[in-house]
Amino acid sequence: MIAKGSSVRLEGKNSLLFCGRPLFEWNLEKLLKLDIPVYFDSDDVTLLARAKNMGAFVHKRPQNLCGHDVPSVSIFQELVKGLSEKPKAILNLQANSPNCSKNILEQCLAIARHVPFRELLTVYPDRSNNGSVWGFSIDRLMQYRDPYVHLPDVLIVDDSIDIHTIEDFENAQRLFRIS
Repeated sequence: MIAKGSSVRLEGKNSLLFCGRPLFEWNLEKLLKLDIPVYFDSDDVTLLARAKNMGAFVHKRPQNLCGHDVPSVSIFQELVKGLSEKPKAILNLQANSPNCSKNILEQCLAIARHVPFRELLTVYPDRSNNGSVWGFSIDRLMQYRDPYVHLPDVLIVDDSIDIHTIEDFENAQRLFRIS
């Protein structure tokens, strides 16, 4: 999981209290309940300390990968380069999609474990990019060309809210409380 300390559209969104807890903690907790190693990358020392306290392996983002215009692919590549043992695949659950269900995560994890794939991406029911979960085989990730052109060979339908604005935040919180 990756989470910046700041955000252009919704300042400090990953730390905002979402149903009583910092937003990023909801999805980090879901990941920690799965039988996988969980890595948390951030440029924010407070988020890193909270993630470590919850049980994640933490990675402080290098300065050259900080900022609002850094593509996630570069961050994933940097994280994998630092691992002593390379996994066959990685999955990233967005910190700002707290409505992503356990069922979606389990589907993605099953595919990563049992199905040869290059790139996995969640999409909305209309097939537009949702991105609550984005996964790669290590070969695909390390050879990724244009980080803004996604070429998934596996799509998973997920209607969770990708929070970018206060309206998204409030809508996701309302839906979260009734689910």
